[in-house]
Parts: sequence; structure tokens; C-alpha cells
Amino acid sequence: MGEEPQGIIMYTPDGYMSAQLMHPGRPQFASGDWFRGSDEEIKEEALGYIAYSGPFHTDEEKQPLTHSMFVSLSRTGWGRPSRA
Repeated sequence: MGEEPQGIIMYTPDGYMSAQLMHPGRPQFASGDWFRGSDEEIKEEALGYIAYSGPFHTDEEKQPLTHSMFVSLSRTGWGRPSRA
């Protein structure tokens, strides 16, 4: 994501979260349409963006915060908790 990623992470009172983070300054597709992008444009777009959501859990004693992915731009990490 670089040194200054842009985005948002939201937490809901009922225990869910959503993260949307991107590398700033990504170029637009030449066609102006994501569905008509070249393979290289789509690859670069995916490399510059992280998106996932699911439940989050906290451990009051140890203080870690973990996210579990239910949906994600990438299938990597689905079903495995990760520390935030």
C-alpha cells in the first residue's frame, strides 16, 4: 500500500468490521470502465487495493484485536483470523 495508504476501517457495535485500503494515485483505466480494463490494468488495480469484511474479536486480557474475513477482494486469508 505504500507509505501513505488511504482508506477506512469501520467497526460495528454488533462485532463486524469492514476494511477498504488503497494505494493513492492509482491511474484510471484507459477505457474508463473497470469491466473493460486490460489484464495489466486489472492486475495493477488489485495490487493497489485491499478490501475485506467479517467479524472481529477482542481479548480484554491480552489486548489483541483479530479480524476474520467473510468476504474479501482476495480469497487468501478466508476463514483464518488475523491480528489487526
